[in-house]
Amino acid sequence: MTEREAAALRNWLLDAAEREELWFEERDGFTVPRPLTVNQLADELRHDDDVQAVAALYAADHLGKRDASLATVLADASVGLVRSRVEDGGREKKEGRGGWAAPGAARAPGMMWG
Repeated sequence: MTEREAAALRNWLLDAAEREELWFEERDGFTVPRPLTVNQLADELRHDDDVQAVAALYAADHLGKRDASLATVLADASVGLVRSRVEDGGREKKEGRGGWAAPGAARAPGMMWG
């Protein structure tokens, strides 16, 4: 499997794992965030045949673990996503703002914040 193919499978799995109905629930008439562990997320997705098939392919060809659990595959895939979001987002912020500034550095001299 090429890196491009692995990335496509990983992105597909992450899109499936980021479905809104997995991460939000109705409580007292309000839609509220629902935190999940990787194992809870895997449990929520265990009946999705497409997710199972893509996870098995990703596990066998990319992780080299033909019998890896869905939780193992999701954990591996999500680490890559978090890393890319943190690194890419950090670079954009740094480049877009000309670097990080110390807190309060943009204040005008003598200006007090309420």
